[in-house]
Order: sequence, then C-alpha cells, then structure tokens
Amino acid sequence: MICLARILLFILLSSEVAWTGSEIRPSPGSDWFHRTAGALEVVLSKTTNTDVTLITFVDRRLSHYYNIEQMLQRSVSRGVGVFQAAVDGQKGNSTLTHFERTIEEVRKLRVMSLSVIMVVVSGDPVFLQAFADLSLKGRLQMWSTKLILYTNMPLHLLQGLHKLLSTRNCMLFLANELAQVNVYVQPPYSEVDALPLLVAKWGKGWGLTLLSRLTLFPEKYLRFSTAPKLVVTIELLPHHVIYWKEDPTVPEGKRLAFTGTMDKTVRYFSKAMNFTYTYVRSPEETFGTRLPDGYWTGMMGMVVREEADFGTGPFILNEARASAADFTSTIWMDNMRIVSGRGSPEVDPWGFLFPLRPMVWMALIAALFVIMVVIKFLAVFNLNIPATTNAFSMVRVLLQQDEHTGNKTWSWERLVLGLWMLTMLVLTKSYAGNLMSLLAVKYVPQPFQTLRDVLDDSKIISIWQRYSSNEQFLREVDSGIYHEVAELEKESRLMFRTQGEFPESLRTLVRPGHHILIDAGVTVRNLIAQQFSMTGQCDFFRSKEGFLPFSAVVTTQRNNPLMNGLDKRVMELMESGLFRYWFRTGIPNSSYCDNPPRRFLETTALAATNLWGMFVVLAGGLATSLLALVVEILADSGRPMN
Repeated sequence: MICLARILLFILLSSEVAWTGSEIRPSPGSDWFHRTAGALEVVLSKTTNTDVTLITFVDRRLSHYYNIEQMLQRSVSRGVGVFQAAVDGQKGNSTLTHFERTIEEVRKLRVMSLSVIMVVVSGDPVFLQAFADLSLKGRLQMWSTKLILYTNMPLHLLQGLHKLLSTRNCMLFLANELAQVNVYVQPPYSEVDALPLLVAKWGKGWGLTLLSRLTLFPEKYLRFSTAPKLVVTIELLPHHVIYWKEDPTVPEGKRLAFTGTMDKTVRYFSKAMNFTYTYVRSPEETFGTRLPDGYWTGMMGMVVREEADFGTGPFILNEARASAADFTSTIWMDNMRIVSGRGSPEVDPWGFLFPLRPMVWMALIAALFVIMVVIKFLAVFNLNIPATTNAFSMVRVLLQQDEHTGNKTWSWERLVLGLWMLTMLVLTKSYAGNLMSLLAVKYVPQPFQTLRDVLDDSKIISIWQRYSSNEQFLREVDSGIYHEVAELEKESRLMFRTQGEFPESLRTLVRPGHHILIDAGVTVRNLIAQQFSMTGQCDFFRSKEGFLPFSAVVTTQRNNPLMNGLDKRVMELMESGLFRYWFRTGIPNSSYCDNPPRRFLETTALAATNLWGMFVVLAGGLATSLLALVVEILADSGRPMN
C-alpha cells in the first residue's frame, strides 16, 4: 500500500497542468527560472542563427534577474538586450507608465534588428497580462518576431494571454516545482477557454522531447490544424453573382452565397489553408473609402473594424488603404477605361480626304512647287531661250484641265510636262477609285478616348464608382486634370454609383449617349460582355487609352499573421496563371465586343450628306478666286491708261 501511494503521488505531481488543473505554486524563495533555464537554452540553440537578436523582458521583482543576461549571452552570437519593468496591478499609475515606455524602447530595438527572439520572464499574471495588452496595442509583436513567455503560473491564471498566444508566433513555457518545463502552443482562431497544445517537454534527466507533429515555433497560419471558421467580406462585380441561399444549419435559416472569380479564389484559399468560411457584405455595398472623420465604409471598413477576417476585393491599393490594413502581393494589374454608348453610323463629309494620307498630300503639294521651280530654273539657264510652257500649267494638269503650249516647245519642256502628266494620271485614277468606295462607308464615332475629351464636351456626364479608390482620389486631388474632373461635380456633370447599379446605368444612361462610365478596364469589359449576352449587340465602346494604373490586392487587418498564408496562395495563383484565367473568362462572351467594327458599308445611293464636304471646298475655292478677281480689277483701275 505504501508503494502504491508513492506511485500515485508521483503521477499526481508530474501530471500536466490544465486550465482548471493544479494550483501548484513555487515556494516564495525558490529561483524557478534558473532551475529550469536549460529548457530555454535548448530551444534557443535549435531556433537561433547568426543574425538573431535576443531581447529579454524581465519582471524586476524576479529574483536574480541581473544574471539572466550572462546566462543567455552564450545562446546567441549577435547580441542580447535585457529590459526590466514591474507593475503593481494599478492601471494608470507611474509603474504602468514606465512599463509602457519600456515597451516602446523594446519596439525600437526590434525595428532595428534583422531577426528577433523575445523572451518574457515573469511569475506574475498581472505583469504578463500588461505585457500582452501593451505589446499588441503598441505593435511590438510582429509575426516575424518569435516570442517565448516563460512563467511558473498555472494555466487557468493566464487566460488573458489567449489573443497574444493565438495570433502571434509565440510559445508558452510553464515551469513547475519538479524542475520540468511544458511547452505549449495556442492554435489560431481557437475559443478563449480552449486548451493550448502541448508540443514539447523538458527535464534535466531527458532533455527536450517533442510530443506532437508540430515543430518549435510552428507556422500555424500557413495551414490551420483545427479548420477554423473565418468571415470573408465580398462585393459584387460583373463576373460575380450574390444571392441568399436556404440553409437550415445557420440560425437565420439562410446564408449569403457567392459565385464568380473571387469565390473560386476563396475556395482555393480554404482548401490550401484548411479553413471554412462564411460570406458577409458591407451595408454600403461598396469597396470602401476613408471618410473625413476617419470612418471606413464598405469592405475596407469591415476589415479595419475586424468584422471580417479578410476582404477578397480585389482592392485597388492606395495610400489610405495601405495605412489602414495589410495586403497581399499584387493579384491584378489594370488601369481605368472610359465606356461610352455606341452611336449610329454616320457619313463623314470630309471622307474625300481619306484616300490619301496626310503625308501623301504634303508630298504632292511639295512636288508641285518643285516642278514649277524646275520649269523656271531651266528657262533661265538654257542659253537665254525663254520657256514656252507656263509654270502654272502643272496646276492645270493636276486639276485635269486643258493645257496649251506654244508651237515651239523645247524638248526639256515636253519631258518634264510628260512625266508630270503621267504621275498625275496614276494618282488621280487611284484617288477617284478609292473615293467612290469611301463615299459608300459610314463611320461610328468614338469621341471619348481620354479624360480631356470628357472635359471638353459640356453636355456629357461621367459616372464613377461610389466609395471606391477613385472617388477618394478625386476627393483629395488638388491640381491637374483629375482636379478638373472632380470640379465637374459642382456642375452636376459627375455622379457616383455602386457596382450593383452599373448595369442599370449602362442601359438607361450610357447607351443613349449623354453619360459615360469610368472604371477598371476588366470591369467595363465584363459589363459590356454582360450587356451583349442580354441584347446580342455590342452597344458600347471602351476607350483604347487607359489612365490611373493600379495594383489590386487582398487585404486583412494590420499585423494579422493570416496575411502570411494568404500571400503565399496569391503568389501560387499568379504564378500558375489561374487567377488571370478566371478573371478574364469569368463571364460569357467576355471578348466578343473587345474590337467592334467602326466602319459599315452603305448600299444606298449617294446623297448630299456624303458630298457636302467637297462642295464646301469647291465653294471656298470659287470664293477665293472671285476675291482675287475683284482685287485685280480694283488694282488695275487705279493705273493710268496708255
């Protein structure tokens, strides 16, 4: 019986401490840290490298804390920084203020270091709680910083450390009176009262022993071990469909369902990282901007206020969003485009100029003047024999008028005149044939290719996306062409609509021609394809020139280690080309209206609308000739008669 009692007592003393477990406490005078520091030395030897800086944050009331620096110096080669502080549990007093200043000094050292392992040693739950709260508030703890909390307190007194343990790269070392240390890791997104995972044990007799498949400082956010349920905020795009689906497993009886490119992306994240998810949508049904009072709207607001774990976007990256949230690598690159209604085919009255390019017209005029100069030049230097051909005869040949020369025409004159007549014959016949073809063609105008075209048309109204990166940019810009665009709002020529309102705006406002819509190139491309699927016609044109180039990303809260896993998967999607393929083919007929025809063959007879441009040129020439005749008569009337 005595032997059995000893065995039971040994098992009881060596059992693991649980949240509601043993109340084992060290004796007041015992130096528990120095008796169990071998566990820390072993872990540091397995995880440190030549570039690591060891920062130790020690409770000042811990006995012999001044020996800790010498004890840990041999564990790393780059350096050790030791900070001491104390709290007495009274918030707002001088000791807590000193604690905050010490945290700030530690943060400065962390920022200057390439790689950091931080060790916090205390046997006081108030000290540990203060460290957890202030380090999170002061952004001391980043995922790249490895953190060890070393204490001898029972687990049920450390429940306030749950957020720090679960959201940071942190391990908890619990020492007991038997000079043993249990090493715990808290899974992310676990319940507040959930038990941490025991990953290793250390004892003087056997050293460090791993007890699970998890390694020391596991990358627990790359792939979750417990399949947590995350909240994902979404928004409507032309290649997305959002609807409510009956679901008896949820309290409301229905849940938000979502299909499209970003749904495929979230499903890829879910499978690769082992989590489940539910979709939510912002009250404003927009991507989100920061208002002047600092409030964030839309999906960005839900991410910033931690109402969602991450936002799919894709969010256009700008300064305001980068300062409010963390973001992945670029998932999409594009620029803004103008989409306008396609007008009716029109006849271009100046089409008679099209058979010849501007350079050909210039070359023809230059050649005419050169030939005229050559005629005069040869007449002057040809043994003083006067030319019988007038230099202006070349103009008569060009206009296909009759030509008269003297009976005595020199051979050099005939040669020059003949070559010019042959050239004009080929040119005019080619011009006449092309002109008749062009007069039977109608053109569809595309007047809005740049923002300057929009500004110059006083009747056109532009539509931009509400609570978007573009709206925030227009609200804040104070110079340049974009400031001119922003000023259009004062003239009621600028309006904002949500993505969900874009299809209706295209049908009722843009198609008639008195509005244009401006948004991301892929968005307007898919909007046009969506309208084509409904009507069978390409009724809209997208500008060829883009502006306001941007990078689009997936976002989550600042300093959220979830970004590590998301960014890795975004890189995989981009390198494989999957996301680009999903984005460009997420809607039927996505490329059908990319290059609609601008010219149409007109089979009707020629009318005055086709030819009035030529008559304008003819009338202008006759008017100029009449004016020249009047000037000659007036000039001649003043001369004395012989």
